Amino acid sequence: MKRLKSFLIVLAAVFAFQAGSSAAAQGNETPADSDALKQLFLALSAETKSEEVDNLAKQYGLYASYCNYGTGTYGYRIAAEKDIADVGTKAKGSYISISFYILQNDAVSEISYFNIDSMTECFWYPDSGYSVVDYNIPQTVIFSVSEDGTENRTCVMPVTSALEAADYVSSGSPEGNLLAQLFLSAHEGMTEEDILTFVRDNSLAYSPNGPGNFKTIAYTEDVAEKYGKSGTQLTFDADDTGLIWMQYSYYPAFYCQGISAAFYSRSYAAFQKFDEGFLLCKTGAKPVQYKDAIRLIQLIHGQTAGK
Repeated sequence: MKRLKSFLIVLAAVFAFQAGSSAAAQGNETPADSDALKQLFLALSAETKSEEVDNLAKQYGLYASYCNYGTGTYGYRIAAEKDIADVGTKAKGSYISISFYILQNDAVSEISYFNIDSMTECFWYPDSGYSVVDYNIPQTVIFSVSEDGTENRTCVMPVTSALEAADYVSSGSPEGNLLAQLFLSAHEGMTEEDILTFVRDNSLAYSPNGPGNFKTIAYTEDVAEKYGKSGTQLTFDADDTGLIWMQYSYYPAFYCQGISAAFYSRSYAAFQKFDEGFLLCKTGAKPVQYKDAIRLIQLIHGQTAGK
């Protein structure tokens, strides 16, 4: 544990010095496309009828596709490109979605607008109004207190209007990212208690059965939980001998480029036939070892290019 604390002191200085920027986006939207999506988001409201969606999308030169979610709701996904609008797509890009309650006279249940260039997402819900999530700054935590006095933490920032939500511009700074600091402290022999002590000391959210049933750490419970919101997270596994593996998924890089950072112990690396230590992982490719873990994190955060 002493090794972890001393290492984090050094890392705090590094992160205080370096300036952040978001990962490069993969969308091909033009400014006109973004403006059309923004204007459509402003045109949608609780009064929007499901039969109006297709015509509204066409009015703004956009594509729309329909999906029955099978949970008492159905909805539409709208984008400037047909493959991004497809509800079954794997294509990455900016889009709007609007959902309706089947059993409540087709009332609007949710409206969202995701912008891949700024890596932000705007939401409207009937019970809470408008809000924004900035995926570039995972350490942004919003506190609220429920009627029974329970304190809640969320990654969602409330805003006062649709225009404020649509106009939100991300600063994209990962400075002070505790999850990245914890990842950089990963080493052979690091224990689960070392990790959970860091979680408790820094008031992070933890779930032993998060997404994919992995042990998951995030800034807020709504990202750490199994069926939670999208966002930056750190997953890991450990046994009596110490840390087996750890993976840091900074959401903008993971969503746009399919990349994340990982630490593999000797035993896990040998079993998987990969290099041990710190690695850059990309969907569908063999992990690439990085001798300099800080440079790996800088790459994940979009601060430098190449290895």
